[in-house]
Order: sequence, then structure tokens, then C-alpha cells
Amino acid sequence: MSTAKWAQDHRRVFLSVKINGAAAAANQEFSVTPEGALRLAAANQVFEVALFDTVEPDHPETAVTWKPNSAELVLRKGGRGYWKGLLAGNKKDRAISVDWDKWVDEDECDDDPEEECHPCDGPPVSAYEPSAVAAEEDSPVDGDGPERFQRLNPNEKMLLLAHTWNKCDEDQRAAAMLHLKSILDDGSPTQELSSADLKGSGILGERDLQLFPPDVSLPHVDAWLEVFGGLDSDGKVGYFDKMWNWCNDDEKKLVMAGPVSYTHLTLPTKRIV
Repeated sequence: MSTAKWAQDHRRVFLSVKINGAAAAANQEFSVTPEGALRLAAANQVFEVALFDTVEPDHPETAVTWKPNSAELVLRKGGRGYWKGLLAGNKKDRAISVDWDKWVDEDECDDDPEEECHPCDGPPVSAYEPSAVAAEEDSPVDGDGPERFQRLNPNEKMLLLAHTWNKCDEDQRAAAMLHLKSILDDGSPTQELSSADLKGSGILGERDLQLFPPDVSLPHVDAWLEVFGGLDSDGKVGYFDKMWNWCNDDEKKLVMAGPVSYTHLTLPTKRIV
């Protein structure tokens, strides 16, 4: 069976199933019954489980998104409350792990039964006006000058950093993270942040770009990162180093909060309800 990660809030289950070639597969199958019989199939790979409790297959929130190498599901629970596990009978499966980056604790949920807990309903919308630099073709990160990078708004900077991160393999990400840790733990008495502030159990994994508000756009980001993509590990770490130094203190905290900050916790957004 394919590997998977899951999380929940009091009304939804979030499930990410690894399926290589999922988005390009000719025959994609997703079905779930009210009793919780779930089946996913694509690219000759099958994920089939019995869920812990009932779900609402026809609810608008129950949906699947096919990505290049995964299927991302949201399942509306049949009732409010927290499941003890993903599988029926609280059965354990080594192929399935908890995605703590997406998990929403009970104390983050509103006591009002008519209110949802995070993530909020409605599409996220950036709290900032798009910057002029975001639409320009010339890269704001090539060269040594910070001026154009610093004219990007905070959401655009975080999206650019996520794209940059995703252009690295895991070894290069580990090198960048170790470099950041060395910066944070240099023992300087004026250093307010430390590596203990880094968040996210999947810290070396790809950043989910769909977590960003849809109105945050970098139309030329592939061209911006063309030079970066051809660098070796040391060169890429150097890029991360200068972008880190070009961020202000609040933006550095967003970087350290990890991918969860790109949704409802830290990144300044407003929502249309």
C-alpha cells in the first residue's frame, strides 16, 4: 500500500497519499462511502482503507486534488469530534503517519458549534497589495543587492523562498537547514531566535505551494530561479544565506515557523467568508 500522512480538525480529515505520477494518470479513481470505505487508485497504484468513523461523501468539502506524485484529500467527518486514529478500530499501519504540520488541536477550535476551527472557511486572500517587482521578469535574487527582493511583500517573499526550497534535493535542503541552525545558534548575545524555534515535522520535505493565498503570484519565478537551479549545494546555501539576511525580523520568524505558517497561524492573511 502507498504511504500516507494524515491530520484532522474537529470537522475534517486531511490525507496525503503518495502516488507517483498521480496527476498524469489516465484513470484516476476516488471513492468513499458514508461508512468510511475509502479507495484511491491511479497510475497502477491503489490505496484502500476503512476509516475510523463515518464521513460525508457528498459534502462540498469532501474532495481530492491530484498532484504530480500524490493525492491530497479533504474528508468531511460525519460528526463533530476528534478521531482516535485514521483507521477503523484505531488500527495502526506503519505506512501511515501523522502530519503534524497540518494537525489542528482541539484547543484551537472555537467552542461555538456553528463555527469552524482553523483553517477558516473561505479562500485565503493576501493581506498585502501585489508588489510591482513580483510581475517583473528580472530576478530579484540574482546578484548581491537586496533592494528589489526587499520590495516584494512578505507573502511574495515566502512564496519565492518556498519555490527556491523546492528546487533543492533533500541533501541540499539539509545543508541549508544546518547553515541556518549555525546562524541561529552562534551564541551572539543579541540573537533573539534559536534553532529551537524551527517548526515542522516534515522540515526537509517540499513546501506545498497551494497553501499560499491564490492571489499571491510570481509569474516569472521559474526564470528568476534559473541561475539558482544550476548551482551546486554550496552555491544554493549561499542564496539562502543572502535571502535570509535580506528578510526583516518578522519575516525570519515566518521562515522558521515552517510550512504551517503559510496558512492560518502566522502569515498575515485575510479571508472572505
